[in-house]
Amino acid sequence: MKNINRKTINKAMQISIPMIMGYFVLGFSYGILMQQADLSIIWTFLMSSLVFAGALQYAAIPLLTSFFQPMVALTLALSINIRHVFYGLSIYDKYKDNKKSLPLLLFTMADEAFSINMSSSIHPPIQKNTFYLLTSLFGYVSWNVFSLLGHFFASSIQLSIKGLQFALPALFFVMFLNMANQKKHYFALLCGVIITVLSLVLVRSIWYVVVAMMFIVIILLTHIKGATHD
Repeated sequence: MKNINRKTINKAMQISIPMIMGYFVLGFSYGILMQQADLSIIWTFLMSSLVFAGALQYAAIPLLTSFFQPMVALTLALSINIRHVFYGLSIYDKYKDNKKSLPLLLFTMADEAFSINMSSSIHPPIQKNTFYLLTSLFGYVSWNVFSLLGHFFASSIQLSIKGLQFALPALFFVMFLNMANQKKHYFALLCGVIITVLSLVLVRSIWYVVVAMMFIVIILLTHIKGATHD
């Protein structure tokens, strides 16, 4: 990251503003929920800085306040974050030249950072490798800052948390609509919706998530492999 030009910083910041604003709501809400669950701000810091997985962090709150069940935690983490396998496969060509920062890029590759970097066409004088890293870091730092602020805010005043749990599903729904506008993603979207609904109807338990993700992974990998051969 030597000799970063100002245009690269400005471009990364400008395109990251919607992500940062979204993290203001989501991170702040997460901090509030953690505080309302009587968890220390240390837990909020550790979860945001070391786990850094918005959906999983929300889902893990009940696990942190109940008897520890390692298999449940492992299954939950895999079922929620298995989508990152596809993220890595899809964006590897863009990241492969940035070998020194690759571990950090992969660790900070949230849904929003992936969407930004995957869809951005970078041309000189913008330094593409630095741009990718900056957008990811902007997301990581903003999520951590806002989650801590949310926890501190909730500990300072009395407030109702009714409806805050819907913040993350609302974000994913918006991302779904955004991807729906890109015709090349129709197969993946339809696959996800149909298999999830069928799994919910047939399995009728929390394990429907695991079943759905397993079939989605198999079908999409088969589809990608077939498209590659073609």
